[in-house]
Amino acid sequence: MRTSAQGVQRRPAPSGVIARTVRVVSQIVMQLALSLLLSILIEWVGLTWVWPDEGLSRGQQMVSAERRYLGRFQSSGSRSSLNVANRVAGSFDTWLFERSGVEAGIVWLERSRPADVSDSIRPWQQRLRPLAHYLKAARQSTELFALRLSVLALSLPVFVLCALVGLIDGLVQRDLRRWGGGRESSFVYHHAKGALGPLIAIAAMLYLTSPVSLHPVAVLVPFALAVGLSVMLAARTFKKYL
Repeated sequence: MRTSAQGVQRRPAPSGVIARTVRVVSQIVMQLALSLLLSILIEWVGLTWVWPDEGLSRGQQMVSAERRYLGRFQSSGSRSSLNVANRVAGSFDTWLFERSGVEAGIVWLERSRPADVSDSIRPWQQRLRPLAHYLKAARQSTELFALRLSVLALSLPVFVLCALVGLIDGLVQRDLRRWGGGRESSFVYHHAKGALGPLIAIAAMLYLTSPVSLHPVAVLVPFALAVGLSVMLAARTFKKYL
């Protein structure tokens, strides 16, 4: 009896709704942090080797283009989406640069002859002065990231709409298959269901870290259609009887 009891494989206890919610939220936060870090690294690499002549003006042009895209969205409240995005960008700038001391470090590095620097530290301050250029680029990348994150949040209804249309179409095809005596395909169902998360993650990562100015429609709409297609396939190939 002991041997048979020990040989029984223990199944992991199913996680509750709170645990799953915490896990999903933590994964989203980690992906956003990774996207921000990757966008800053791409900007630094571009400033060093790809577009050194354009400098910070290139980032300013991308921020201006992103603001124009945001101006075309309108929120349901009295405030426009651009004002909401500016508040989000301001929060990013406050917490990541002002309160962290990065902004004060940029000012200190850009001083030609700071009075609070001794003669022994001044040579190091002169050598580290080019670092201020990269810190400013990181600040612009963070502002661009915040604006694109606002566009991504405003585009969520498009994903929901495509998923809803795909669900309705898939359920209709499932009923036709059920009454017609067709067979379900667990292979297609599991792969279509498993593709939903990666599609949304790839769309967010690609849009948030793009080193060039892209229209949101050109990036988000194809992925929203792909999400709708995945939902349709998953609903169509679901098991015949509930």
